Amino acid sequence: MPRPAVNLGDLPLSAEGTTRHHGPRQVRLTSPAGFSLVSVVFGLQLIAIAALIAVPKISAYRTQYQLMSASSQLGFEINRARMQAVGQNKWVQIKMLSSTQYARQTSANGDNFTTELAINLPNGLTASPTTGTIRFDKRGIASVNNTIFLTNSVSQVKAITTNVLGRINIG
Repeated sequence: MPRPAVNLGDLPLSAEGTTRHHGPRQVRLTSPAGFSLVSVVFGLQLIAIAALIAVPKISAYRTQYQLMSASSQLGFEINRARMQAVGQNKWVQIKMLSSTQYARQTSANGDNFTTELAINLPNGLTASPTTGTIRFDKRGIASVNNTIFLTNSVSQVKAITTNVLGRINIG
């Protein structure tokens, strides 16, 4: 037989005023609110330890990502120069202006080049050789095999190599 429903307001309060007695069981009317100071401090310590472990790894990943991104961008610009040479029937070259800047230049005759676009490498990256030039004729054929090396602040290196047919290899 099921027990009859009990209205808790009809039960007497205990001495503390937080529980009502109902036979052998006690029904708790309130619950402790919040966290203790010890549990908050312990949680903050765990977060601090996790941050100390993660920050150097995030920083290293950022410099590596920056190198990969810049090498992909330079590879894209080399490929774009080749397509522009074929599409516009011009000589096009990617020329390193310094260790931190390169330019896309065009010429109608292969002798007098004008700069269309100058691009700076992200901070912390350098290129070598600083006088490297990758030149494409009107048919999209590169003048020579060429390699440009990008180096980041932690001495990681990516090589962007172009062969005579204009194929680009980033490694």
